[in-house]
Amino acid sequence: MYKKISIILVVILLLGACTFAIWNNSKKPTEEEQLKEKLNEEILYLSDKLINIGNKLNNISIEEFEIVKEDDKEKNNTKENSNEGQSNNSSTEKDNSSKTEDNSSSSSNSKEKYSVEEEQLNTDELDWDSLQNSIEDIYMSWSEIIIDISKKGNNNNIAGFSKDLDQATKYIESKDKQNSLIMISKLYQYLPEFMKSYEADNKQIALINTKSKIINAYSLIEQENWDEIKNQTESAINEFNAILNDVKNNKNQYNINKTYILLNEFKNSIDTNDKKILYIKYKNLIEEIKQCQ
Repeated sequence: MYKKISIILVVILLLGACTFAIWNNSKKPTEEEQLKEKLNEEILYLSDKLINIGNKLNNISIEEFEIVKEDDKEKNNTKENSNEGQSNNSSTEKDNSSKTEDNSSSSSNSKEKYSVEEEQLNTDELDWDSLQNSIEDIYMSWSEIIIDISKKGNNNNIAGFSKDLDQATKYIESKDKQNSLIMISKLYQYLPEFMKSYEADNKQIALINTKSKIINAYSLIEQENWDEIKNQTESAINEFNAILNDVKNNKNQYNINKTYILLNEFKNSIDTNDKKILYIKYKNLIEEIKQCQ
């Protein structure tokens, strides 16, 4: 009797162990899924590295900058001289107040002017040693990433990326800022093509395409190519619309809406023809779009 019970218990335990093993194996990702996850991590790494190098080429760090309204700047300058000629100021006080009232009605129709404090944005004195270290980091990683990307084909794009990486390195070594920016933008344009070879989610492809267009627009600011900057920004907005309109599947709609607003703010600032303002708008935008991933 006890022997039969023991046999039954052993059989039950064996069946339970087998069932658990089958269930556990079914939860493990396939080789294809593992490769996709690894490729996503590698593309994200390249994306962050290239953006970081692009930012370094203009010493961009948003925490250091402050956008100041021109009339506020003038007020600050006026305050510094407020102790001089107080008698003259008192005599003209009434005239100034009347002018302010006259201008108040038309101020709403005029465009407000903004500027970036000079001491907060230095786009000339670059840390070229740091830039060389950053591009060397990509070299070291690329030799490993290339193995995974080649499993999905991409032979032409792989060869193109390698060649352009060499050229970008040469420009950075020769401290050629303008061409370095162009090459970083060109390198980033390969990332959407790599992603298309393994990613079925059109939203992810639209997102990296949007970032590529933004970076391309950013790289043209130094050349003051305003028309092409506007074209690239409009293309970025068109790409991003696919994400914006997919409300049902958006888990981070707040960041998506904010990114769309910042995209349009960047576009609207192009007509100022002010490089410094565009650098700030770009950095705000590229930081926010990371939250949409």
